[in-house]
Amino acid sequence: MPHQLLITLLLSASCLALDLSQIDDFQDGTTENWIIGNRSSPLVPFNVPNAGPNGTGDNALQYASNGGNSTASRMVFFNRQNQWVGNYFTAGIDAIQLDIKNLGPTALNLRWAISSGVGGENGPWVASTHAVAIPADNTWRTVVLPVRPSDLTSVFSNGDPATILANARATRLLSSASPDFIGDEMIATIQVDNIQPIALPDPPLIEIEQTSSSSVDLFWQGLSGLTYQIETSSTLEEDDWTESGSPIAGNDQEIRQTFSTASSPLFFRVSIPIGTSGSP
Repeated sequence: MPHQLLITLLLSASCLALDLSQIDDFQDGTTENWIIGNRSSPLVPFNVPNAGPNGTGDNALQYASNGGNSTASRMVFFNRQNQWVGNYFTAGIDAIQLDIKNLGPTALNLRWAISSGVGGENGPWVASTHAVAIPADNTWRTVVLPVRPSDLTSVFSNGDPATILANARATRLLSSASPDFIGDEMIATIQVDNIQPIALPDPPLIEIEQTSSSSVDLFWQGLSGLTYQIETSSTLEEDDWTESGSPIAGNDQEIRQTFSTASSPLFFRVSIPIGTSGSP
């Protein structure tokens, strides 16, 4: 019997390992192992029935930070259980998608942080280089936080993004004005739902058509549900690319944009920007 029990436990743990099928939707009535450091605090994350983006019957997780120097002063909570432990590369994970509503008085700078330390207690930690701004407007939004090595910054104990992604042991969701794993001290209340790892689509193949001596047309097939951003460069150096124009929503039709080439030789590419994609 002990051997059978051990095998059962090992199988259960393997089923919960980090992969693209993982989703924390809070429909089981629990917090799905999302906690704060001081579990005796009255301000721990808790499950709220009928509060999710789909309304009645859709549960969500709620957490409030109270600012100052007291317990639960920072907007950060974490998970170090099996569903967020594993190898992001072998699982094919490029980003974390979640639904979030900011119920508090202050805009948030949402980031994802990851550690390869046991429980994350002693690091090392990496965190989102760029935050996603979540306005204080009591509105559900679907957010994508990229977690590729180039999207992450070492924030504690010389964390190396690639090494940590290959051996993730703890993760945190937080609001911080700059890359961090601690979270800012602030008075804030959020609800989150449908936290899940995702793979990102490849950038589209674009075609260029010369329309005049000083302009070109760029066109590609846009997919519904995705947003595209044209970027330009004069050197092809990775740090020389700049966004040109506003993001463009795909609608399963050809997208065509005209650009002037009069000022200087330009190179073009189309990226799929990461950030708030709107209400779910």
